[in-house]
Amino acid sequence: MRQAGVMVRYADDAVVLCRTREEAEAVLARLRAWLDENGLTLHPAKTSHWDCRLEGHGFEFLGYRFVAGQHWVRKKSLTGLQDRLRALIKLHRGDSIESIIASINPILRGWFG
Repeated sequence: MRQAGVMVRYADDAVVLCRTREEAEAVLARLRAWLDENGLTLHPAKTSHWDCRLEGHGFEFLGYRFVAGQHWVRKKSLTGLQDRLRALIKLHRGDSIESIIASINPILRGWFG
């Protein structure tokens, strides 16, 4: 018997991917029961199920927006990166371009990694 759903988890955030609506409902029921037994609850505004392969039925996870088989960086995440880089560049005002690049590169490598 094939197990229903595949969980993708990072810290306390998770997405469960299922093939059918019935699988999703069964997984959600099992997950709720396990959480209840352990004194935990799902966040109501962040808990839902739909076919994310369809236009307009996407979800956000770890700074990305997933819709219809594609994904993009969330605007909020991109704005946060831009703000962080602006502040760092301002801090290094008057330094050499090499120094500025050396301070920005680790942030960009981590972000794009």
